[in-house]
Amino acid sequence: DSATSEFDVASSLNKTDVAGEFVKECRRQRIAPGFYYCLRNRKNGRAVILAQEAGFDMVELHAAHGYLLSSFLTPLSNQRTDAYGGSLENRLRFVCETIAAVRQRVGLDFVVGIRVSGDEFTPGGLTLDDMKVVAERLAATGQLDYISVTVGNQLTRGVQMADMNMPLAPMAYMSAAI
Repeated sequence: DSATSEFDVASSLNKTDVAGEFVKECRRQRIAPGFYYCLRNRKNGRAVILAQEAGFDMVELHAAHGYLLSSFLTPLSNQRTDAYGGSLENRLRFVCETIAAVRQRVGLDFVVGIRVSGDEFTPGGLTLDDMKVVAERLAATGQLDYISVTVGNQLTRGVQMADMNMPLAPMAYMSAAI
C-alpha cells in the first residue's frame, strides 16, 4: 500500500487500534541491529545523534504503548516465527539490539534509558510478572542508565494517565516491583 510509509511497521502485520489500518511487518532484512534507531532510519537514528549534539543530557527509548519496540516485546502483536518472535528471549532481541546500537552511537557518557509498560492490562499481554523478568534482562545488558515504568498499551489508553478521581500514584506499585 503506497499510503503506508516505510516507517509504518510493527513486529508483525497488525491492524492499528486507532485508525483500523494495517501496519506492515518489519521484514527480516530490515532488522539489522538497531535498524530503526541508529543505522538507517533518518527519523530516529539521526534524532539520537541530534539530541546529543544539541546538548541534551539523555535519550529515552519508548518500548511501551504499542510503539515499534513494544510491538516486538509483547506477544499481543509479535506473531513472528523467526529469531525475533516466540519466546521472551527472542521477543527481547530487537529491543536489546536497539539499546546496544544506541549506546554504541552515543557512548558511555550519555544517559540512555528505556520506558516500558509495567503491565499492559490486556488479556494475552505482558503482565507485571512478565515485566519483572524483562526489566531484569534489560538491566543485565549493562547499557541502560534507567528504566522508566508506565502502564498500558495502545488498547488501554484509559489507564495510562490517572485522573483526579484516582488516588495519588495508583500505579507506583509497579515501579517499586520492577
